[in-house]
Amino acid sequence: NQVVRLAFDFPGVQFQRVPWYENGDMVTYAACGSLIILVFVILATLMRLGRRICMPKRPRLEPQPGTLRLTIGPRIASFLWCILLGSIAAYMISTGDNLMPPTPLWFKWFVLMNWATGVTLFFSFFAVLAAIRVWRRSPLRWISKIKFTLTGLACLILSWIAIHWNLIGPAHRI
Repeated sequence: NQVVRLAFDFPGVQFQRVPWYENGDMVTYAACGSLIILVFVILATLMRLGRRICMPKRPRLEPQPGTLRLTIGPRIASFLWCILLGSIAAYMISTGDNLMPPTPLWFKWFVLMNWATGVTLFFSFFAVLAAIRVWRRSPLRWISKIKFTLTGLACLILSWIAIHWNLIGPAHRI
């Protein structure tokens, strides 16, 4: 029997357990796990591009029959999520605890953040759609289906976190 709410004599204070989807540890692990998956997508893309640039005369590595490489939508979504969250993390680390309250000078940056997040959510839709559609293709290898699913799930989790924790929001007034 767990305590769900605990009220004090003073009516201005009340403790309430947060649901599982608002647990700080759970959100952090989900975001970090999703980001790790997307970093691996970027690394694989960059390795293929580097091989093509640095060794142009070598024959291309062809995938095994039934293997499907990630399409452009999930790869762009991976790049955008890593850039967006990396820039937010870099800003938070550089400012530390002495972050001043927003002023009207910040509004242009809030609008930019809304646009960047909106574009990232748009491409995340294609990653999730590709993850759903890949399961309908029967001759594919199982590892290809898992690759698409993990990328789509990572984009879906980061999209939910961005929307739920107000990464995108109004920028006209504070």
